[in-house]
Amino acid sequence: MVTEDKRFWLMAIDPSVSGTAVVLLGERDVRMKEFKTKARDWDDDIPGRDARYMSIIFKVKELAERYRPKYLFIEDYAHNAKGKGVTKLCEFGGLLRHHILGYFTFFAEVPPTVIKKFVVGKGTAGKAEVISAVVSRYGVEVKTDNEADAYALAKLGAVVTGYERAQTKVQQALIPVVRELIS
Repeated sequence: MVTEDKRFWLMAIDPSVSGTAVVLLGERDVRMKEFKTKARDWDDDIPGRDARYMSIIFKVKELAERYRPKYLFIEDYAHNAKGKGVTKLCEFGGLLRHHILGYFTFFAEVPPTVIKKFVVGKGTAGKAEVISAVVSRYGVEVKTDNEADAYALAKLGAVVTGYERAQTKVQQALIPVVRELIS
């Protein structure tokens, strides 16, 4: 049994089978973690994929159980994505949501284009632009695009929930859009 620790009020997740990044925001503390897996370490059959997904889900679930944040902001599926990896991401994303949603009072799935627009100013920004914007705007060190996405999503969540103020007119305009996504 994990002991509850309520210092964090928001969790943001950038789900990816190869590296799921999680950011926890609190009044005085920010935590960022990325849980990585490598395809070569897992069989590509149903039991192998399930074990791979659950290795990440267990770690995310442990954080949700321990900290019990009120809000969850999770990156929605990239609806224009193509290729074999899309199926795996959908399998993983569905399982992840199934296992963790019960820990949160409110949750929102935010499209990748909205996250990019929030942090860069345009919804078509590339990975390098998002990383650069997160580092320059917030002064944090991120090692991967997954961490940058999760951090940007956490800051978007902080603005939408009223814990922080919008820094730009674009961010201000996105507040009602994202509030509509909260369940």
